[in-house]
Amino acid sequence: MHRLAVSIAVCSALVAMLPRTGETDEPATVRDQIGLLGEPQVLVGMAIFIFGVGGVYVLSVSCISMFMRVARQRHPKAMMLASSVEPTAFNIGISFGTAVGSAVVAGSGMASAGVVGAVFSLVACALTLLTMRIDCRRG
Repeated sequence: MHRLAVSIAVCSALVAMLPRTGETDEPATVRDQIGLLGEPQVLVGMAIFIFGVGGVYVLSVSCISMFMRVARQRHPKAMMLASSVEPTAFNIGISFGTAVGSAVVAGSGMASAGVVGAVFSLVACALTLLTMRIDCRRG
């Protein structure tokens, strides 16, 4: 939860540091700029940042905890290997996502990147739920 608060604080600070000059080169006040927070594009960008950064830390920690608990219970002599598998998988995921994202942008264009990202997110959610279900069954 602390990381989510930091994400919100960073977004607020970024909005507060928006340029104070506009197209007229006259100094803009906070009152002039507050309308920006009502723009859907800005709100969506802030939400992506907050939930993306916050979600990575919130979900990653719980996944690592479950992974290490299973390793400790079922394979106690392989704890060093278990602790190295998570960051390796995380980095492979980053590399794979970057490769797929660049292929999508180069192929069908930037407009398709969001759809492909959403599909990957849904697959990740489904795999997470499946993993949690398997973990609950094995108890």
